[in-house]
Amino acid sequence: CDLNQREIKWDVNKTWMNDNETIIKKVKEYDANAEIIFFWSRARGDYHEESDWDFLILSALTVKEKLKRKVRRDILEEIEWKTFEVIQTIWRNKEEWENDYAVTNIYESIKEEGIIVWNKRRIILIIS
Repeated sequence: CDLNQREIKWDVNKTWMNDNETIIKKVKEYDANAEIIFFWSRARGDYHEESDWDFLILSALTVKEKLKRKVRRDILEEIEWKTFEVIQTIWRNKEEWENDYAVTNIYESIKEEGIIVWNKRRIILIIS
């Protein structure tokens, strides 16, 4: 994705993000080269208290349903049950995302509004 290199300051009260960037750590267990993009209402800042947290994970790996379910289960167990926050992840192969999804509304929305929070070159996430 050719996203703007924007930064976001996370609410320090969201301890699950402060706890060693739990989502980043969990994704890196499966693919250390993945790119994680934060998007939709929380990324834009127009969320409400019950809004979920949306992340696009772009990977060079072939993404199979078994992998998606495993990551989903890990996030549920390690984050959601402890924080009562809803985390949504879309995990796609990066090449597939760029080629097959480039004509979709979600692709355009994430390209315009998404915030890269981690890639293999550096952590872009700012915690204040």
